[in-house]
Amino acid sequence: MTDLWKLVVLALFICISCESEDDASEITGTLDGTWKLEARIYDGSRESLTECEMMQTVTFSGEESLSMYWLEIPPCEFSGYTGTYILNGEQLSVTLPEWPDSNGAFISNYKVLLLSESDLRVELLNDSERGDYPDEEKTILIFEKESPAS
Repeated sequence: MTDLWKLVVLALFICISCESEDDASEITGTLDGTWKLEARIYDGSRESLTECEMMQTVTFSGEESLSMYWLEIPPCEFSGYTGTYILNGEQLSVTLPEWPDSNGAFISNYKVLLLSESDLRVELLNDSERGDYPDEEKTILIFEKESPAS
């Protein structure tokens, strides 16, 4: 009976360890530089991006400022936005003070799932227009570093 108990405890420990690793963020790089959108995962399914969407970029600078070159209206009509960001551990908060059709700043909060010297993966948690995103609308954005900060 004692050996069976040890086996159960060991199996439980392994399961808990695996779960905590799955939820952990992997941050080994910095945000500084220009990141190009590579993929979007919505509710667990990878969505097809248009050629225009794949040209969207976000540039982070060490002064906690950012600029976005983001698709507004197809076909490939882009708008540039500037704002600020705060990266605190795995929490990334982005503020865009002059967002169109908004009565003030647009704020979005993300969980950084992966940040390396070449890859960035973030999960959208909430924004100032919609509030918290439900689990069935879980959105993950995947970026690849296009160039280092200038």
